[in-house]
Amino acid sequence: MSRLQKLRRIAIQLLKILVALVLLFSPYKEEAILLIAIVMAFALLVWGMRMLVFYLRMARHMVGGFSLLFVGVIALDASLLALTLLDNSPVFVMLYLVAERMFAGAVAFARAFEARGYKSPWKLKLLHGIIEIAAAIACVVFLRMPSVLVDVYSVSLIYSALISIIDTLRPQDIVYIQ
Repeated sequence: MSRLQKLRRIAIQLLKILVALVLLFSPYKEEAILLIAIVMAFALLVWGMRMLVFYLRMARHMVGGFSLLFVGVIALDASLLALTLLDNSPVFVMLYLVAERMFAGAVAFARAFEARGYKSPWKLKLLHGIIEIAAAIACVVFLRMPSVLVDVYSVSLIYSALISIIDTLRPQDIVYIQ
C-alpha cells in the first residue's frame, strides 16, 4: 500500500469516527438511524459504481475479473435496498444495518482463519470479527430502543475505524516472487 493510499484510508476512517461521534452525542436518535442509512446507501452506491467502472476499464481483461462485476452489482443492489428502506419503519432500517455489521464480522472472521492458514497475523482480525458479531447481536437485543441502538452502532463504527487505522499503520511484509 502506497503512502497516498494509507493517507486516504486513514482520512476515511477518521471521517467515520467523526460521524460516529456525532451520532453518539446526537439528541435525535430516530433521525440518526435514517442518517446512518443514507450515508451507508451513498457509500455502497459510490463503491459499487467504482467497482463497475474498474471492471469495464481493466478487470474484464484480468483472470478472475468477472467476479468484480458481481461485487459491483451486489453493492449497487444493496445501496438501492437501503434507499428503499428509508420509507419504512426505522426498525427495518436498523435490521438492515445490523445485517451489514453481522456480514462485516463474518467476513473479518473468515479472513482471520484464512490468514491463520497462511501463517500470517490473524488474532486482530479474529478479535475484530468477534466484536462486530457481538455488536450486531447487541443491536438485535436493543432493537426496540433507538437511543441504545444508535449508541451501540456508533461504538461499533468507532471500533471498526480504529482497527482499520491500526491495520493500515502496521508494517506489512513484502513478498518477492523470483
